[in-house]
Amino acid sequence: MRKRVIPLIFLTSILVLTLILFSMSFVSAESNVCCEKLKTGQFCQNAPIVECDTSFETAPTSCESTNFCSVGTCIDSQEGLCEGPISKNVCNNGGGVWDPRAATEVPQCNEGCCIVGDGAFIATQTRCKKMASDYGTQTNFNPSITSEVQCAANAGGDIKGACTFEKESAKTCKLLTKTECGSMKGDSQNSNVDFFEGILCSDETLGTNCGPTEETTCVPGQDEVYFVDSCGNLANVYDFNKIKDKDYWSKIVSKEDSCNAIGNNANSLSCGNCNYPLGSTCSAYKRGETSVPNVGNYICKDLGCTFNGVKYQHGESWCGLTPGTSNITDKNNNGSYLYNGKTSTPNILTENLPGSIYERLSCYNGEISIENCYDGRQKVCVQDSINGIKNAACTQNLWQSCYEQTTEKDCMERSVRKCTWVGTDYSLGSQKVGGGASGACYPLNSPGFDFWAGEGNGDAICSLASISCDYEITKSVARGYEIKSGSACISGADPGERTINPIWANEMNNRCITIGDCGPKLNYLKQPGDLQIIAEKLLSGGASGDYLKSNGKIIQTTKSVFTTWKDYIARG
Repeated sequence: MRKRVIPLIFLTSILVLTLILFSMSFVSAESNVCCEKLKTGQFCQNAPIVECDTSFETAPTSCESTNFCSVGTCIDSQEGLCEGPISKNVCNNGGGVWDPRAATEVPQCNEGCCIVGDGAFIATQTRCKKMASDYGTQTNFNPSITSEVQCAANAGGDIKGACTFEKESAKTCKLLTKTECGSMKGDSQNSNVDFFEGILCSDETLGTNCGPTEETTCVPGQDEVYFVDSCGNLANVYDFNKIKDKDYWSKIVSKEDSCNAIGNNANSLSCGNCNYPLGSTCSAYKRGETSVPNVGNYICKDLGCTFNGVKYQHGESWCGLTPGTSNITDKNNNGSYLYNGKTSTPNILTENLPGSIYERLSCYNGEISIENCYDGRQKVCVQDSINGIKNAACTQNLWQSCYEQTTEKDCMERSVRKCTWVGTDYSLGSQKVGGGASGACYPLNSPGFDFWAGEGNGDAICSLASISCDYEITKSVARGYEIKSGSACISGADPGERTINPIWANEMNNRCITIGDCGPKLNYLKQPGDLQIIAEKLLSGGASGDYLKSNGKIIQTTKSVFTTWKDYIARG
């Protein structure tokens, strides 16, 4: 029996895949630029240039590196409001004055405790003066108090009640504290000053010229809608069912004892007991925006938001399903991610794609804010729910140490890193098939690489998945051609049937695209890269044999073209 040994080398898909198709992914992400404004209205976003509003500036770099998107504080000197961080152009376009410093470093943005009437809130001194002027009261601003809790504790003063007095031969009334009422006795224009604790000025037994009305108002620093008497004094919380109730216009009733105290009463036509923590606050009625109250011009405005047909409560946040990203939840807040409500790992072919960016959305005071988590998926958006209230956060994608782990236990230590263990015979970094590995540790959410830097460790990371497979074919008279070694990567011993093993090629391809923006992936716009060789069979003399090409959309061999790996495996 004569044996003929033909030494052949199988160069895996990963070697060529990593070096060539990593560039493909790199180019796909490189189409991103910094858009000063998107066509959809968002400012200072990293996105493909086709999504930029052409009437604004663009730059082939990250927005953090540009002048036109550098952030600072926007100051509204008339209203006494400071907003930041915000870009200069956004501020100027809105009529504000931009300062490159953070709000805490801008003197006119320093806040303190502002007391207006019964309400107390944290604001700038200019804002406090503006609110006091609007409501016809004196400015009471304390810059030494910056805590909401401490400020609220200073509101209200001592106990309130009706302060009756005679002025210009008419008996009238003001709703004041006992101390404030006492100070009126020193005014020679007032006579017969008297104080009635816990009583409203509209109490008919007082005999004043103040009485009930159907008018309502809002109070700075308070959530509720209040009745107003004919003298302009506050009465109790607006309750349409008690508009003719003499007792309700006589004694001061607490918020807790007012209508529907346990609800938020948003858009209620009859109850003004708004509740800010539950998602409502006093607001002027606006046609087309709020419901019409039964009386008066104020209502409990709903602070919730609607996004893509879904209703969100005030204070809720959630993850936006941007192209090429995953819907990640973490019910137990321990890193045990669930993808799309079904699996413990993402779909590597459709999720965490080159160019994709996670985003977090939040609803606050009826407005939706959008926060990009970070380019290159260095952060991912993770969502959970507490008592039915959605809460999302841009969390750090801790992928950097995954490749170094050699045991499943260390790999899956989610408090330290966010990785997943794949049981396989091939470890990362090994350039040859063999070695008896038990598996490899991959990033749970494959990262991207900085497209604007033109440098970094992307090539080095992708090369960790490079691997080659040597196979040997023997021939004898008795048995013909036989695969002596390398059966994992080669199929068919006879020359006419000898091809790259499709199952092995698919496994190696998955290994490559899992570690990052490497390999033949579609980008987040579902666009493929260039068609490149990802696996090639090399003969002992250096000549090329079979090859496998892909661009993330098709798989091409020397014999045929396939649109899915499933078809390739079945017929390859």
